[in-house]
Amino acid sequence: MMINITVRKLEEEYADAAYNVEQICLKEAWSREAIFELIDRKNAIYLVAVYDNTVCGIAGMYIVADEGQINNVAVLPEYRKQGIGKIIFDELLLEGKKKDVKLFTLEVAASNSAAIKLYSNCGFDVVGRRKGFYKNDDALIMDFRIDN
Repeated sequence: MMINITVRKLEEEYADAAYNVEQICLKEAWSREAIFELIDRKNAIYLVAVYDNTVCGIAGMYIVADEGQINNVAVLPEYRKQGIGKIIFDELLLEGKKKDVKLFTLEVAASNSAAIKLYSNCGFDVVGRRKGFYKNDDALIMDFRIDN
């Protein structure tokens, strides 16, 4: 069952909730200060997924020239398996395309099969591996190129 999600750009009113999502979901979460700094950064896109006034997911990316480095995608455990990850990830890619991003890259824990499946379904391919990138896991390097 799909729930009604609104995806919004990070604003100050959502920053603490976004920080909480990161703390709950990500092994290497960003600091509260780093999240607040993203609000006004021109080379960053940070989105929040909101359901019933609750921030239930986040997705962020830095842009350098025509490349987008996706840094974090997360959905609170109680909201998973409802399509929210795909909704916010698709919106992140769309926002990147609007800023002329031609190559999207990301790292994902080699053991995170759900995320790997999501990224693969969105057109990403595994292009490399970073041994020991995470504390107890390797990272797969994945990318997606826009052909115009």
